[in-house]
Amino acid sequence: MSAVLIVVPVFALIAAGYAAVALRFISPTAHKGISEFAFSIAIPALLFRIVVVAEFPAVNAFAVWGAYYGATAATWIVALLASSVLRQSRPDGVVLAIGSIYGNIVMLGLPLGRLPGDIVVRRGNFSFYFPIVTSIVLSILLTLILTLFRR
Repeated sequence: MSAVLIVVPVFALIAAGYAAVALRFISPTAHKGISEFAFSIAIPALLFRIVVVAEFPAVNAFAVWGAYYGATAATWIVALLASSVLRQSRPDGVVLAIGSIYGNIVMLGLPLGRLPGDIVVRRGNFSFYFPIVTSIVLSILLTLILTLFRR
């Protein structure tokens, strides 16, 4: 029953948005501004609020980091190995690897600075940015800040 109470409002909101465009309450191009607000401000704020108010049992932060980054690294390696077994090109293997771990980090779309060690690839019209060092530093800082607020 609790899953229904979570899922139904989400689909109701989607239906309300669809109806608002169909009935011309908002313009068909309004999605650009709504998307920018949702992904740049609302969702990160919601995620940070959830992290701040969530009650975690006494856990070792290094164990949590190890579990997260270890799983990410293992998924990346398995995806790269799978792509080589399937005889895919290296760029295809990287895309497969990123797609395999993307769901864990996609919603934290904060415009952070580029630190040394972050992976940046630019080729023509294509650019790829994987902020691994920024992610680790941000994780450490947030853990320290949250630890201070919980005391």
